[in-house]
Amino acid sequence: MVLTLIIFIGSAWIVQAMLSYFQMKNFNTEFIRLRRKGKVAIGKKKGKISSGTIVLICIDDNLEILEAKIMTGITVFAKLRPLKEIEHENLLHIDDKIINRMNPRKIKAVKNAVENYCSFKEVVS
Repeated sequence: MVLTLIIFIGSAWIVQAMLSYFQMKNFNTEFIRLRRKGKVAIGKKKGKISSGTIVLICIDDNLEILEAKIMTGITVFAKLRPLKEIEHENLLHIDDKIINRMNPRKIKAVKNAVENYCSFKEVVS
């Protein structure tokens, strides 16, 4: 009985590790693809009990958002999906009407990406 339980837990851990690997591979592939288009700002909203959210925002030299991707969820099955609402906006001046239509997790992740970009620009300058 104990050996069966140990084998089951070990198998579940191995499956979870493999699925995490594929999730990170998908994230890295998308990040590299966006990085080839322009600069990428990354924002996150950690979830303790609820789902977490990660946002990748690709911008050009004028800070116009070329493409945005979002990953939200609590499992390894979460994937990056398009975040069309903020595309073609200025990173530092996203329209409040657009922000107000998003759910709170998206808002916090997008704001975190903007803060991270501003912090990075201060350090580099």
